[in-house]
Amino acid sequence: GSTEYIYKDKYVNGELISHKCIKQQVLTYPTDKIIVKGNRNIDIINKSYNNKTSYLIKTKYDNKDFKLPMVKLSDKDRDMLERIVTGEFGGSYVGSCLIAQSIKCAIVYDGYTSVSAVIKGMGYVGSTANRSQNAVNAVKYIFDDNNLAVRHRLFYMCTKDYYDSTPGNFHSTQSFILQYENVLFFDRWQKK
Repeated sequence: GSTEYIYKDKYVNGELISHKCIKQQVLTYPTDKIIVKGNRNIDIINKSYNNKTSYLIKTKYDNKDFKLPMVKLSDKDRDMLERIVTGEFGGSYVGSCLIAQSIKCAIVYDGYTSVSAVIKGMGYVGSTANRSQNAVNAVKYIFDDNNLAVRHRLFYMCTKDYYDSTPGNFHSTQSFILQYENVLFFDRWQKK
């Protein structure tokens, strides 16, 4: 183990009114597995691009009958989709698949006719400057191979940090499905 010191300063009107130093013991456990912090409602994660199943993640909200129809992409839409998937999630293959499925759900359920229209209509703000190989593979898996990241509709996402720092935000009114890494994914709220 090791010792960790945490400093907490409290200010009022720019003046330091208290200073605390907390000493705590940190225990370290050896492991041969990589632990990703923050996954919630996930039972199985199949991170392989060569995976033979038709979905990557099993959650407690799975609908075993859930399917999405095939959506064909133009070259222009494919290029934009690979770029926005990279901009919204970064380098993770599973995260890229979750973003790609969210965009596919918007196309299927909301009738968007182009990826650019989805980006504008759904409020995507990620960079479209670059693309990653994981995003290219994710778009192929979700669109070309007609597979799913999860067997459930996904429409919205936000970071856990945003969700926690903005009480009453739009996302808190939707149906939470899962958290992957630092991103929360939601279906639309539906009356029971």
